[in-house]
Amino acid sequence: MIEEDAAKSEIHCFSDASTTGYGACAYLRHITKEGEVKCSYLLGKARVAPFKMITIPRMELQAAVVATQLVSVLERALKDFLPANTATHYWCDSMILDPYTDDDGIVRIRERLKYSTTLTIDLKHPAILPKTCNITNLIVQYYHRLTGHSGRGLTTATIRQNGYWITGLSTAVSTVIHNCVICKKLRGNTETQKMADLPAVRLEPATPFHYSGMDCFGPFHAKDGRREVKRYGLMFTCLTSRAVHIEMLDDLTTDAFLNSLRCLIAMRGSVKSLYSDQGTNFRGAQTELKKNLAEINEELHKNLQKMEDLNDPNSHPLTPNHLLHFKSDVCLPPPGDFKDADAYSRKQWRRIQHFANVFWKKWRLGYLQTLQHRQKWTDEKESLKVGDIVFVMDANPLRNQWKLAKVTEMIESHDGRARRSKLTLGNTQLDRQGRAIKQATEIERSLNKLIILTRV
Repeated sequence: MIEEDAAKSEIHCFSDASTTGYGACAYLRHITKEGEVKCSYLLGKARVAPFKMITIPRMELQAAVVATQLVSVLERALKDFLPANTATHYWCDSMILDPYTDDDGIVRIRERLKYSTTLTIDLKHPAILPKTCNITNLIVQYYHRLTGHSGRGLTTATIRQNGYWITGLSTAVSTVIHNCVICKKLRGNTETQKMADLPAVRLEPATPFHYSGMDCFGPFHAKDGRREVKRYGLMFTCLTSRAVHIEMLDDLTTDAFLNSLRCLIAMRGSVKSLYSDQGTNFRGAQTELKKNLAEINEELHKNLQKMEDLNDPNSHPLTPNHLLHFKSDVCLPPPGDFKDADAYSRKQWRRIQHFANVFWKKWRLGYLQTLQHRQKWTDEKESLKVGDIVFVMDANPLRNQWKLAKVTEMIESHDGRARRSKLTLGNTQLDRQGRAIKQATEIERSLNKLIILTRV
Protein backbone atom coordinates (compact mmCIF):
# COMPACT_ATOMS: atom_id res chain seq x y z
CA MET A 1 0.00 0.00 0.00
CA ILE A 2 1.41 3.39 -1.03
CA GLU A 3 1.06 6.26 1.49
CA GLU A 4 0.68 9.60 -0.27
CA ASP A 5 1.51 11.62 2.88
CA ALA A 6 4.62 9.60 3.77
CA ALA A 7 7.60 11.63 4.89
CA LYS A 8 10.03 8.97 3.65
CA SER A 9 9.71 5.88 1.43
CA GLU A 10 12.14 3.00 1.04
CA ILE A 11 12.30 -0.27 -0.91
CA HIS A 12 13.93 -3.15 0.96
CA CYS A 13 14.86 -6.28 -0.98
CA PHE A 14 15.92 -9.49 0.79
CA SER A 15 17.71 -12.41 -0.87
CA ASP A 16 18.85 -15.79 0.38
CA ALA A 17 19.84 -19.24 -0.89
CA SER A 18 20.10 -22.85 0.27
CA THR A 19 20.92 -26.25 -1.20
CA THR A 20 17.35 -26.64 -2.50
CA GLY A 21 16.67 -23.20 -3.99
CA TYR A 22 17.15 -19.45 -3.89
CA GLY A 23 14.98 -16.35 -4.15
CA ALA A 24 14.30 -12.75 -3.25
CA CYS A 25 11.41 -10.62 -2.04
CA ALA A 26 10.83 -6.86 -1.88
CA TYR A 27 8.95 -4.70 0.65
CA LEU A 28 7.87 -1.06 0.66
CA ARG A 29 8.57 0.85 3.92
CA HIS A 30 6.84 4.17 4.67
CA ILE A 31 7.59 6.56 7.53
CA THR A 32 4.73 8.98 8.11
CA LYS A 33 5.07 12.54 9.33
CA GLU A 34 3.98 11.38 12.78
CA GLY A 35 6.88 8.86 12.81
CA GLU A 36 4.71 5.79 12.26
CA VAL A 37 6.33 2.99 10.19
CA LYS A 38 4.24 0.98 7.74
CA CYS A 39 5.49 -1.96 5.62
CA SER A 40 3.82 -3.78 2.73
CA TYR A 41 4.84 -6.70 0.54
CA LEU A 42 5.52 -5.84 -3.10
CA LEU A 43 6.96 -8.75 -5.10
CA GLY A 44 8.81 -12.04 -4.66
CA LYS A 45 10.62 -14.55 -6.87
CA ALA A 46 11.87 -18.06 -6.02
CA ARG A 47 13.73 -20.62 -8.08
CA VAL A 48 14.63 -24.26 -7.53
CA ALA A 49 18.32 -25.19 -7.34
CA PRO A 50 19.68 -26.78 -10.56
CA PHE A 51 20.32 -30.53 -10.79
CA LYS A 52 24.03 -29.87 -11.16
CA MET A 53 25.41 -29.21 -7.68
CA ILE A 54 26.88 -25.72 -7.21
CA THR A 55 28.29 -24.06 -4.11
CA ILE A 56 26.22 -22.03 -1.65
CA PRO A 57 28.22 -18.83 -2.35
CA ARG A 58 27.37 -19.13 -6.04
CA MET A 59 23.71 -19.72 -5.17
CA GLU A 60 23.76 -16.58 -3.02
CA LEU A 61 25.16 -14.66 -5.96
CA GLN A 62 22.29 -15.94 -8.09
CA ALA A 63 19.84 -14.79 -5.40
CA ALA A 64 21.45 -11.34 -5.38
CA VAL A 65 21.00 -11.11 -9.15
CA VAL A 66 17.31 -12.00 -8.75
CA ALA A 67 17.01 -9.26 -6.13
CA THR A 68 18.41 -6.63 -8.49
CA GLN A 69 16.03 -7.79 -11.24
CA LEU A 70 13.06 -7.49 -8.86
CA VAL A 71 13.99 -3.96 -7.88
CA SER A 72 14.46 -2.98 -11.52
CA VAL A 73 10.93 -4.19 -12.32
CA LEU A 74 9.45 -2.38 -9.30
CA GLU A 75 11.18 0.90 -10.05
CA ARG A 76 9.76 0.93 -13.57
CA ALA A 77 6.26 -0.02 -12.37
CA LEU A 78 6.10 2.43 -9.43
CA LYS A 79 8.00 5.41 -10.83
CA ASP A 80 4.77 7.45 -11.09
CA PHE A 81 3.63 6.62 -7.54
CA LEU A 82 6.79 6.88 -5.40
CA PRO A 83 8.80 9.98 -4.53
CA ALA A 84 11.92 10.62 -6.60
CA ASN A 85 14.12 10.31 -3.52
CA THR A 86 12.94 6.76 -2.68
CA ALA A 87 15.96 4.80 -1.42
CA THR A 88 16.62 1.14 -2.19
CA HIS A 89 18.27 -1.25 0.28
CA TYR A 90 19.48 -4.79 -0.37
CA TRP A 91 19.71 -7.32 2.43
CA CYS A 92 21.36 -10.75 2.60
CA ASP A 93 22.96 -12.91 5.29
CA SER A 94 25.90 -13.96 3.11
CA MET A 95 29.40 -13.29 4.39
CA ILE A 96 30.74 -13.80 0.80
CA LEU A 97 28.54 -11.56 -1.25
CA ASP A 98 27.84 -8.05 0.09
CA PRO A 99 26.30 -6.06 -2.80
CA TYR A 100 25.52 -2.36 -2.87
CA THR A 101 24.35 0.16 -5.45
CA ASP A 102 26.67 3.07 -6.30
CA ASP A 103 25.64 6.57 -7.34
CA ASP A 104 25.27 5.49 -10.99
CA GLY A 105 22.84 2.69 -10.12
CA ILE A 106 25.42 -0.08 -10.72
CA VAL A 107 25.24 -3.05 -8.34
CA ARG A 108 28.73 -3.80 -7.03
CA ILE A 109 30.34 -6.21 -4.58
CA ARG A 110 31.52 -4.77 -1.26
CA GLU A 111 34.46 -7.05 -0.46
CA ARG A 112 37.65 -6.86 1.62
CA LEU A 113 39.68 -4.63 -0.74
CA LYS A 114 37.92 -1.44 0.29
CA TYR A 115 40.97 0.31 1.76
CA SER A 116 43.35 -0.42 -1.10
CA THR A 117 45.04 2.73 -2.41
CA THR A 118 46.44 1.18 -5.61
CA LEU A 119 43.33 -0.48 -7.04
CA THR A 120 40.60 1.30 -8.96
CA ILE A 121 36.96 1.24 -7.93
CA ASP A 122 36.23 -1.36 -10.62
CA LEU A 123 38.77 -3.77 -9.13
CA LYS A 124 37.92 -3.12 -5.47
CA HIS A 125 34.19 -3.40 -6.08
CA PRO A 126 33.46 -5.29 -9.34
CA ALA A 127 30.09 -4.77 -11.02
CA ILE A 128 27.66 -7.69 -10.77
CA LEU A 129 26.25 -8.97 -14.09
CA PRO A 130 24.00 -11.96 -14.89
CA LYS A 131 25.40 -14.61 -17.23
CA THR A 132 22.49 -14.45 -19.73
CA CYS A 133 22.48 -10.71 -20.32
CA ASN A 134 23.30 -9.31 -23.79
CA ILE A 135 25.78 -6.90 -22.23
CA THR A 136 27.48 -9.83 -20.52
CA ASN A 137 27.73 -11.68 -23.83
CA LEU A 138 29.32 -8.66 -25.53
CA ILE A 139 31.81 -8.22 -22.67
CA VAL A 140 32.84 -11.88 -22.78
CA GLN A 141 33.21 -11.77 -26.58
CA TYR A 142 35.35 -8.64 -26.38
CA TYR A 143 37.81 -10.02 -23.84
CA HIS A 144 37.87 -13.39 -25.60
CA ARG A 145 39.05 -11.67 -28.78
CA LEU A 146 41.40 -9.46 -26.77
CA THR A 147 43.18 -12.55 -25.38
CA GLY A 148 43.72 -13.96 -28.88
CA HIS A 149 40.90 -16.53 -28.66
CA SER A 150 42.47 -18.22 -25.65
CA GLY A 151 40.82 -20.86 -23.52
CA ARG A 152 38.33 -20.47 -20.71
CA GLY A 153 40.91 -19.90 -17.96
CA LEU A 154 42.70 -16.91 -19.47
CA THR A 155 39.48 -15.32 -20.71
CA THR A 156 37.89 -15.63 -17.25
CA ALA A 157 40.92 -14.14 -15.53
CA THR A 158 41.02 -11.18 -17.95
CA ILE A 159 37.34 -10.39 -17.33
CA ARG A 160 37.86 -10.45 -13.55
CA GLN A 161 40.95 -8.23 -13.86
CA ASN A 162 38.89 -5.59 -15.65
CA GLY A 163 36.30 -5.21 -12.90
CA TYR A 164 33.38 -7.48 -13.82
CA TRP A 165 31.80 -10.03 -11.48
CA ILE A 166 29.59 -12.22 -13.67
CA THR A 167 27.50 -14.92 -12.02
CA GLY A 168 28.13 -18.22 -13.76
CA LEU A 169 31.15 -16.74 -15.55
CA SER A 170 32.63 -20.12 -16.51
CA THR A 171 29.38 -21.12 -18.23
CA ALA A 172 29.14 -17.78 -20.06
CA VAL A 173 32.74 -18.03 -21.29
CA SER A 174 32.27 -21.66 -22.35
CA THR A 175 29.18 -20.69 -24.38
CA VAL A 176 31.04 -17.93 -26.21
CA ILE A 177 34.01 -20.20 -26.96
CA HIS A 178 31.68 -22.97 -28.15
CA ASN A 179 30.03 -20.61 -30.66
CA CYS A 180 33.26 -18.88 -31.77
CA VAL A 181 34.04 -19.72 -35.43
CA ILE A 182 37.77 -18.99 -35.09
CA CYS A 183 38.04 -21.29 -32.05
CA LYS A 184 36.27 -24.03 -34.01
CA LYS A 185 38.86 -23.64 -36.75
CA LEU A 186 41.72 -23.80 -34.24
CA ARG A 187 40.49 -26.45 -31.81
CA GLY A 188 37.10 -27.74 -33.00
CA ASN A 189 36.27 -31.44 -32.91
CA THR A 190 34.91 -33.32 -35.88
CA GLU A 191 31.25 -34.32 -36.09
CA THR A 192 30.03 -37.74 -34.95
CA GLN A 193 26.81 -39.71 -35.16
CA LYS A 194 25.50 -42.75 -33.32
CA MET A 195 27.32 -45.88 -34.46
CA ALA A 196 25.42 -47.74 -37.15
CA ASP A 197 24.22 -51.32 -36.85
CA LEU A 198 26.47 -54.05 -38.19
CA PRO A 199 25.87 -55.07 -41.82
CA ALA A 200 24.54 -58.54 -42.58
CA VAL A 201 27.88 -59.66 -44.05
CA ARG A 202 29.42 -59.51 -40.56
CA LEU A 203 26.71 -61.60 -38.94
CA GLU A 204 26.63 -64.69 -41.16
CA PRO A 205 29.25 -67.47 -41.56
CA ALA A 206 31.39 -67.18 -44.68
CA THR A 207 34.74 -68.32 -46.01
CA PRO A 208 37.75 -66.19 -45.02
CA PHE A 209 38.03 -62.90 -46.92
CA HIS A 210 34.81 -63.55 -48.83
CA TYR A 211 33.68 -60.20 -47.38
CA SER A 212 36.64 -57.94 -46.64
CA GLY A 213 37.50 -54.43 -45.58
CA MET A 214 40.70 -52.72 -46.68
CA ASP A 215 42.79 -49.65 -46.02
CA CYS A 216 46.29 -48.34 -46.67
CA PHE A 217 48.83 -47.29 -44.06
CA GLY A 218 52.30 -45.84 -44.09
CA PRO A 219 54.58 -44.65 -45.55
CA PHE A 220 57.62 -46.56 -44.35
CA HIS A 221 61.16 -45.71 -45.40
CA ALA A 222 63.08 -48.61 -46.89
CA LYS A 223 66.39 -49.14 -48.67
CA ASP A 224 66.52 -50.11 -52.35
CA GLY A 225 70.23 -50.47 -52.94
CA ARG A 226 71.62 -47.08 -52.01
CA ARG A 227 68.33 -45.32 -52.51
CA GLU A 228 65.85 -44.60 -49.77
CA VAL A 229 62.30 -45.24 -50.99
CA LYS A 230 58.81 -45.07 -49.53
CA ARG A 231 56.68 -48.16 -49.19
CA TYR A 232 53.08 -48.52 -48.06
CA GLY A 233 51.04 -51.29 -46.52
CA LEU A 234 47.64 -52.51 -47.69
CA MET A 235 45.64 -54.33 -45.03
CA PHE A 236 42.73 -56.63 -45.82
CA THR A 237 40.60 -57.76 -42.88
CA CYS A 238 37.94 -60.46 -43.07
CA LEU A 239 34.61 -59.05 -41.91
CA THR A 240 33.49 -62.45 -40.63
CA SER A 241 36.51 -63.92 -38.82
CA ARG A 242 38.62 -60.71 -38.39
CA ALA A 243 41.57 -62.45 -40.08
CA VAL A 244 44.20 -60.06 -41.48
CA HIS A 245 46.15 -60.18 -44.76
CA ILE A 246 48.83 -57.54 -45.50
CA GLU A 247 50.37 -56.67 -48.86
CA MET A 248 53.14 -54.18 -49.62
CA LEU A 249 52.59 -51.33 -52.09
CA ASP A 250 55.30 -49.50 -54.01
CA ASP A 251 53.03 -46.45 -54.19
CA LEU A 252 49.39 -45.45 -53.79
CA THR A 253 48.42 -45.76 -57.44
CA THR A 254 45.56 -47.79 -58.89
CA ASP A 255 47.95 -50.23 -60.59
CA ALA A 256 49.73 -51.03 -57.31
CA PHE A 257 46.41 -51.73 -55.60
CA LEU A 258 45.16 -54.00 -58.38
CA ASN A 259 48.36 -56.06 -58.21
CA SER A 260 47.92 -56.51 -54.46
CA LEU A 261 44.26 -57.45 -54.92
CA ARG A 262 45.27 -60.16 -57.40
CA CYS A 263 47.75 -61.51 -54.85
CA LEU A 264 45.01 -61.66 -52.19
CA ILE A 265 42.63 -63.54 -54.49
CA ALA A 266 45.37 -65.93 -55.59
CA MET A 267 46.26 -66.81 -51.98
CA ARG A 268 42.91 -66.54 -50.13
CA GLY A 269 40.32 -67.28 -52.78
CA SER A 270 37.61 -65.19 -54.39
CA VAL A 271 36.31 -62.03 -52.75
CA LYS A 272 32.66 -61.07 -53.16
CA SER A 273 32.60 -57.61 -51.52
CA LEU A 274 35.28 -55.09 -50.58
CA TYR A 275 34.66 -52.17 -48.22
CA SER A 276 36.97 -49.13 -48.13
CA ASP A 277 37.10 -45.44 -47.18
CA GLN A 278 36.69 -44.39 -50.83
CA GLY A 279 40.34 -43.46 -51.29
CA THR A 280 41.53 -42.15 -54.63
CA ASN A 281 43.34 -45.37 -55.57
CA PHE A 282 40.34 -47.47 -54.53
CA ARG A 283 37.91 -45.40 -56.60
CA GLY A 284 40.28 -45.56 -59.55
CA ALA A 285 40.46 -49.34 -59.25
CA GLN A 286 36.67 -49.54 -59.06
CA THR A 287 36.36 -47.53 -62.26
CA GLU A 288 38.92 -49.67 -64.08
CA LEU A 289 37.38 -52.95 -62.91
CA LYS A 290 33.91 -51.83 -64.01
CA LYS A 291 35.31 -50.88 -67.40
CA ASN A 292 37.01 -54.26 -67.82
CA LEU A 293 33.89 -56.09 -66.67
CA ALA A 294 31.78 -54.20 -69.20
CA GLU A 295 34.20 -55.20 -71.98
CA ILE A 296 34.04 -58.86 -70.89
CA ASN A 297 30.25 -58.82 -70.78
CA GLU A 298 30.11 -57.23 -74.21
CA GLU A 299 32.46 -59.83 -75.68
CA LEU A 300 30.54 -62.64 -73.98
CA HIS A 301 27.27 -61.28 -75.34
CA LYS A 302 28.66 -61.25 -78.86
CA ASN A 303 29.79 -64.87 -78.56
CA LEU A 304 26.46 -65.98 -77.12
CA GLN A 305 24.63 -64.51 -80.07
CA LYS A 306 26.60 -66.82 -82.38
CA MET A 307 25.33 -69.94 -80.62
CA GLU A 308 22.69 -71.78 -82.61
CA ASP A 309 20.74 -73.28 -79.74
CA LEU A 310 19.94 -70.05 -77.90
CA ASN A 311 16.36 -70.13 -79.15
CA ASP A 312 15.96 -73.77 -78.21
CA PRO A 313 13.50 -73.92 -75.26
CA ASN A 314 15.14 -77.12 -73.99
CA SER A 315 18.65 -75.61 -73.78
CA HIS A 316 20.12 -74.22 -70.52
CA PRO A 317 21.66 -70.74 -70.37
CA LEU A 318 25.42 -70.43 -70.06
CA THR A 319 26.37 -69.29 -66.57
CA PRO A 320 29.68 -68.66 -64.74
CA ASN A 321 29.13 -72.01 -63.00
CA HIS A 322 29.73 -73.78 -66.34
CA LEU A 323 33.08 -72.02 -66.69
CA LEU A 324 34.18 -72.72 -63.12
CA HIS A 325 33.06 -76.36 -62.74
CA PHE A 326 32.38 -77.45 -66.36
CA LYS A 327 29.08 -78.79 -65.03
CA SER A 328 25.53 -77.60 -65.27
CA ASP A 329 24.66 -78.28 -61.62
CA VAL A 330 26.27 -76.93 -58.45
CA CYS A 331 28.20 -79.52 -56.45
CA LEU A 332 26.82 -79.41 -52.93
CA PRO A 333 28.70 -80.85 -49.93
CA PRO A 334 27.68 -84.34 -48.75
CA PRO A 335 24.41 -84.11 -46.80
CA GLY A 336 24.07 -85.36 -43.26
CA ASP A 337 22.86 -84.65 -39.73
CA PHE A 338 25.98 -84.27 -37.59
CA LYS A 339 25.82 -84.83 -33.83
CA ASP A 340 28.23 -84.91 -30.90
CA ALA A 341 28.84 -88.61 -31.45
CA ASP A 342 30.44 -87.79 -34.81
CA ALA A 343 33.45 -86.39 -32.94
CA TYR A 344 34.48 -90.02 -32.37
CA SER A 345 33.34 -91.37 -35.71
CA ARG A 346 35.67 -93.55 -37.75
CA LYS A 347 34.71 -91.59 -40.85
CA GLN A 348 37.07 -88.65 -41.14
CA TRP A 349 34.75 -86.46 -43.20
CA ARG A 350 32.04 -86.67 -40.53
CA ARG A 351 34.52 -85.69 -37.80
CA ILE A 352 35.74 -82.72 -39.85
CA GLN A 353 32.21 -81.55 -40.64
CA HIS A 354 31.19 -81.93 -36.99
CA PHE A 355 34.08 -79.79 -35.74
CA ALA A 356 33.38 -77.21 -38.46
CA ASN A 357 29.78 -76.97 -37.22
CA VAL A 358 31.05 -76.66 -33.62
CA PHE A 359 33.30 -73.79 -34.66
CA TRP A 360 30.51 -71.84 -36.34
CA LYS A 361 28.17 -72.48 -33.42
CA LYS A 362 30.70 -71.00 -30.97
CA TRP A 363 31.29 -68.16 -33.41
CA ARG A 364 27.57 -67.29 -33.34
CA LEU A 365 27.07 -67.71 -29.59
CA GLY A 366 30.41 -66.34 -28.40
CA TYR A 367 32.03 -63.95 -30.84
CA LEU A 368 28.91 -62.29 -32.23
CA GLN A 369 27.76 -61.33 -28.72
CA THR A 370 30.93 -59.29 -28.22
CA LEU A 371 29.86 -57.09 -31.14
CA GLN A 372 26.55 -56.16 -29.50
CA HIS A 373 27.89 -53.26 -27.41
CA ARG A 374 28.81 -49.91 -29.00
CA GLN A 375 32.28 -48.98 -27.78
CA LYS A 376 31.91 -45.32 -28.88
CA TRP A 377 29.47 -42.99 -30.65
CA THR A 378 26.66 -44.17 -28.38
CA ASP A 379 24.50 -41.03 -28.48
CA GLU A 380 22.47 -39.70 -31.37
CA LYS A 381 23.72 -36.26 -32.40
CA GLU A 382 22.12 -33.42 -34.31
CA SER A 383 22.74 -34.02 -37.98
CA LEU A 384 24.18 -31.52 -40.41
CA LYS A 385 21.72 -29.71 -42.65
CA VAL A 386 21.89 -28.49 -46.22
CA GLY A 387 23.47 -25.03 -46.16
CA ASP A 388 25.72 -25.57 -43.13
CA ILE A 389 29.29 -24.30 -43.43
CA VAL A 390 31.94 -26.84 -42.42
CA PHE A 391 35.71 -27.16 -42.17
CA VAL A 392 37.02 -30.15 -44.18
CA MET A 393 39.80 -32.08 -42.45
CA ASP A 394 42.50 -33.53 -44.69
CA ALA A 395 45.95 -35.07 -44.39
CA ASN A 396 47.62 -31.67 -44.03
CA PRO A 397 48.47 -31.15 -40.33
CA LEU A 398 48.17 -27.34 -40.70
CA ARG A 399 44.59 -26.37 -39.98
CA ASN A 400 44.96 -22.99 -41.66
CA GLN A 401 45.30 -24.80 -44.98
CA TRP A 402 42.11 -26.83 -44.60
CA LYS A 403 39.25 -25.81 -46.87
CA LEU A 404 35.79 -24.44 -46.19
CA ALA A 405 32.80 -26.14 -47.73
CA LYS A 406 29.02 -25.90 -47.88
CA VAL A 407 26.77 -28.91 -47.31
CA THR A 408 24.68 -29.59 -50.42
CA GLU A 409 23.22 -33.02 -49.58
CA MET A 410 23.06 -35.42 -46.64
CA ILE A 411 23.34 -39.15 -47.39
CA GLU A 412 21.23 -41.22 -45.00
CA SER A 413 22.04 -44.76 -43.91
CA HIS A 414 19.51 -47.57 -43.65
CA ASP A 415 18.62 -46.46 -40.10
CA GLY A 416 17.68 -42.96 -41.24
CA ARG A 417 20.76 -41.24 -39.79
CA ALA A 418 23.08 -39.28 -42.07
CA ARG A 419 26.77 -40.17 -41.72
CA ARG A 420 28.05 -38.89 -45.06
CA SER A 421 27.46 -35.64 -46.92
CA LYS A 422 28.09 -34.08 -50.30
CA LEU A 423 29.93 -30.77 -50.17
CA THR A 424 30.81 -27.84 -52.40
CA LEU A 425 34.32 -26.58 -51.67
CA GLY A 426 34.88 -22.87 -51.28
CA ASN A 427 36.57 -21.18 -54.24
CA THR A 428 39.12 -18.48 -53.43
CA GLN A 429 39.91 -17.62 -57.07
CA LEU A 430 37.54 -14.79 -57.96
CA ASP A 431 37.47 -12.14 -60.68
CA ARG A 432 37.11 -8.42 -60.09
CA GLN A 433 33.33 -8.71 -59.93
CA GLY A 434 33.59 -11.35 -57.16
CA ARG A 435 32.56 -14.26 -59.38
CA ALA A 436 34.30 -17.63 -59.25
CA ILE A 437 36.86 -18.21 -62.02
CA LYS A 438 36.76 -21.98 -61.77
CA GLN A 439 33.75 -24.25 -61.38
CA ALA A 440 33.02 -25.29 -57.81
CA THR A 441 34.41 -28.67 -56.75
CA GLU A 442 31.96 -31.29 -55.44
CA ILE A 443 33.23 -33.87 -52.94
CA GLU A 444 31.79 -36.48 -50.59
CA ARG A 445 33.02 -36.91 -47.01
CA SER A 446 32.01 -38.73 -43.83
CA LEU A 447 31.06 -36.78 -40.69
CA ASN A 448 34.30 -37.64 -38.87
CA LYS A 449 36.15 -35.52 -41.46
CA LEU A 450 34.03 -32.39 -40.93
CA ILE A 451 34.03 -29.61 -38.31
CA ILE A 452 30.82 -27.58 -38.12
CA LEU A 453 31.38 -23.81 -38.18
CA THR A 454 27.93 -22.28 -38.67
CA ARG A 455 24.47 -23.78 -38.94
CA VAL A 456 21.61 -22.51 -41.05
